[in-house]
Amino acid sequence: MKMPLFVREYRPWLVLLCIGIASVSASFLVVWLTSLKGPANAFLGVAAGQAVIIAAFFNSHHLGLPIIRWGSKVLPGVLVGFLALVFSFAVTGAWSWILTHFGFPTSEQLSLTLIRTSNPASFAFMAIIAGFIAPIAEEIFFRGWLLTLIKDKLCIYRAVFFTALIFALLHGDLVIFPGLLLAGVFFGMVSARFGLHSAIAAHTVFNFLTIIAARSGWL
Repeated sequence: MKMPLFVREYRPWLVLLCIGIASVSASFLVVWLTSLKGPANAFLGVAAGQAVIIAAFFNSHHLGLPIIRWGSKVLPGVLVGFLALVFSFAVTGAWSWILTHFGFPTSEQLSLTLIRTSNPASFAFMAIIAGFIAPIAEEIFFRGWLLTLIKDKLCIYRAVFFTALIFALLHGDLVIFPGLLLAGVFFGMVSARFGLHSAIAAHTVFNFLTIIAARSGWL
């Protein structure tokens, strides 16, 4: 039985939308189920959401998702990760000051609070999830699949911006939104130039340094 033309044409978009919904739903479900056991288990929700994306990755051919251009260079991503962190922190700090100045409520991101206050075992678990698994899964979804689809419709610069915009919005935090938007642009540009390996390296450096800064009390 043939699929309708509309479904065939937009199948990758529909599949990607379903993966996104399933990932967010799994994350919220696990957070809800583990909420009675303590707030640190919120990271289990993050892991569940990333697991959905990784499972889809291993079935990407059957799902009709676009082919990812991996590349082979990691060093450019490491350097971009450092730059993204510096500029993102500067922008986030300025934005936070503006929000506070005009009376908007601001609060620290829950994940940073948990990283700072958790015991060593919980911290190690959070560091693995946020510093290693999340960058891989998120870069596969945003710069691997979504950016590939969007750049078929728009020029690369607009594609990078819109991918970064969606990336920042889905984190759901007004205070860190501008910083994540800028970081997403950095990740998108390095992915477009050198491949997804570089974007994963940049995102990993960005997250790990953020984790270290939060744990050390620098944030």
